[in-house]
Amino acid sequence: MKEKNLRKYHRITGLVLAVFIIVQAATGLVFTIGKMTGSSGSHDHGTAGVSLLPISRALAGSSDSETSETQESLLGTVHYGGGMIGDIYRLLLAVAIIGQVSGGLLIYKNIRTRKKAKS
Repeated sequence: MKEKNLRKYHRITGLVLAVFIIVQAATGLVFTIGKMTGSSGSHDHGTAGVSLLPISRALAGSSDSETSETQESLLGTVHYGGGMIGDIYRLLLAVAIIGQVSGGLLIYKNIRTRKKAKS
C-alpha cells in the first residue's frame, strides 16, 4: 500500500476510533475513581458491589437516588455490558487499536527510511 493511502486510512480510522476510545476510557475512569473513593467491588465484574452513586450524583448535579442508579447502570452497560454485541464491539475496538498502532509504526518506519536516505 502506498504511504499516501496508508496515511489517509490511518487518519480516518483514528478519528472514528477516537470517539470509542474516549467512551471506554471515560467510563473506565469513572469506575476506577469510584473504586478508589472507597467503594468495594471489582472492575472486572461489572457494577456488582461498586457504588458509583456519589460520582453519578456529581455528574448529574442532583441527589436523586433513582436517577443516579440509572446512570450507574448505564455507565456499566456502556463500559462492559451489551452481551454478545458488547463483546464483539470490544473485540473490534481492540483489533482496530492494534491496527492503528501497526499502521503508525509502518508510517514511522517509512519516515525514518526516507530521512536516512537523504543523509
